[in-house]
Amino acid sequence: TLLDEPFTVLAIEETVTEDTYLIVPYLDNTFALHGKEDSNESGANVELSTKEDSKYQKIKAVYVGDGYYTLQFAGSEMLLTADGSESGSNVCQAAANDSDLQKWQILPVGDSYCFVPKHATDLCLNIQDSNLAEGVNIEIAVRTITDTQRFAIENAESEEIVLSSPTITSVYSKAQNYAKVTWTVVENAEGYELFRATTPDAVGETTEEDEADGKWLRVKTITSGDTVQYTNQGLTIGRTYYYKVRAFVTDKQTNRVYSEFSNVNYMPAAVVFENL
Repeated sequence: TLLDEPFTVLAIEETVTEDTYLIVPYLDNTFALHGKEDSNESGANVELSTKEDSKYQKIKAVYVGDGYYTLQFAGSEMLLTADGSESGSNVCQAAANDSDLQKWQILPVGDSYCFVPKHATDLCLNIQDSNLAEGVNIEIAVRTITDTQRFAIENAESEEIVLSSPTITSVYSKAQNYAKVTWTVVENAEGYELFRATTPDAVGETTEEDEADGKWLRVKTITSGDTVQYTNQGLTIGRTYYYKVRAFVTDKQTNRVYSEFSNVNYMPAAVVFENL
């Protein structure tokens, strides 16, 4: 038998692992489903917004049996809810009430999914007016599995990354125009950033090579977690220099996560190692 429209069979068991996800349009993964204006209110519309690391876009899928899930926004702790039984009905977030309007099948469609509400299985999530844009509402519409009814799910479980702080173990020089700074290895670090100042109570940072008094200059970014030494050349003879270092690692969103800064060590005008 030939079918004029795509056809999917309702599930009777789990189709995805219970986890926290971003639900993103199949046609444009720069957007994600989002509780309007980061609202914590029951009844707030669900809409498209630019994908970011926001708890109001993170949705926890919890399996409740017979192929259905509840979908809870991490930010508001509200559930994804169909606000009606007709095609074109709005989708909002609402407090949990064990209603079939809050239970969804997550049906695989090729390399994407469609979301089918239990109370109206001939309907599914749909992008209103097929308009991929910031602030566009999400609705339920007759299930024809068009591209605006297909969504990808991306794992969004928050990863808590905690790096220990390095310790500067020595600042050494045989001549006063350089300083060799050594610190301890930090487990899981991908690299280090070394900073220098001309006063121990420096505040803020500068990128100028001739650092302003009272600020820290980042003199070196090291992109190896095993490299724990750097020689800072071109220092002014007779001047005291202070150093601190921090470790970093890259998270799933490719952002750098930093440790706390190390202790401050310095190389005085007379080359004698001291630890503050």
